[in-house]
Amino acid sequence: MKEDSDIKQDLTALLYACIFVLITIEIAFYKEPFFNVIKFSMAFIYFSLLPGYAILLNFDNKFSTSERIIFSFPLGFAIYAICAYYLNMFVSLGYLLFLPAIIILISGSIYFYRAKTNKNKNI
Repeated sequence: MKEDSDIKQDLTALLYACIFVLITIEIAFYKEPFFNVIKFSMAFIYFSLLPGYAILLNFDNKFSTSERIIFSFPLGFAIYAICAYYLNMFVSLGYLLFLPAIIILISGSIYFYRAKTNKNKNI
C-alpha cells in the first residue's frame, strides 16, 4: 500500500487533472453558461477519469501517476461503455448512472484488500 505522501501526491495530480478538464471544456464551450460547463465537466470526470483511475490504482508498480491519469480517460470510457452496453439488456438505462460508482467501489475494495493481505504477509 502506498504511503501517505504518495497518496497526497496522487490526489494532488488528480485535482490538477480535474482542473485541466474544467478549463479545457470551458474553452471549448465558451458560449455556454458556466454552470452547464461545470455539469458537463463533472459528468466527464465521473464517467471516465475516476473509474479508470480506480482500476489503474490496482496496478501500483507498473504506472507512474501521470501515466495513470492519462490512461484512465480511455480505460474509464471503455469499461463503462462495454459494461453499460451489456447491462442495458437486463437493466433500465436510469440505473446505469450508478455503474461508475460501482466500478470505483469494486476497484477500491480490491486495492485495499490486496494492501491488507500484503501488509499481513510482511509481518
